Amino acid sequence: MFSIVVNGNPQSRRRVENGDYCVRVNEHGVDLNRNWDDHWTPESNLGLDTNPGAKPFSEPETAIFLNLVKEVKTTTFVTIHSWTFGMYQPWAYEQKEAPRNAQRMSKILRALDAKHCTCAAVQVGYPCPGTSLDFVYDKLDPPANKRSHSKSIHHPHAPSVSHPV
Repeated sequence: MFSIVVNGNPQSRRRVENGDYCVRVNEHGVDLNRNWDDHWTPESNLGLDTNPGAKPFSEPETAIFLNLVKEVKTTTFVTIHSWTFGMYQPWAYEQKEAPRNAQRMSKILRALDAKHCTCAAVQVGYPCPGTSLDFVYDKLDPPANKRSHSKSIHHPHAPSVSHPV
């Protein structure tokens, strides 16, 4: 079974579609991908576009998304954003590979990159605390993290996907 969230930030998406490109924040000025409770910090590391909110899951969108990924018992998590062109794996909060399944995730990303986009970078390139990618990988610890054939990756140009067992 697959669960797909096509658009987790509809108000901002409308702004992007109307020409206000690279909008990262919701209608409250919060970057939803800095509003998760994994290495969350109250400071914005890149200005107002990365405002993490008052506390983790302070925004209705992230609270709803959290309930969804818990409810469907996510085993593989792909989150996609429109701000950059790249494919990444945990960790986003610091510039080092996550300990579980890192080589397998890198191999998958590089294969997808070679065939489809020539855009891959294993790490984001700057600290991103409080992301959904790190939260699902670290806090929910999907069974996929323990098996060599599955992954938790971030690609900025497609809808969020979770795949339960």
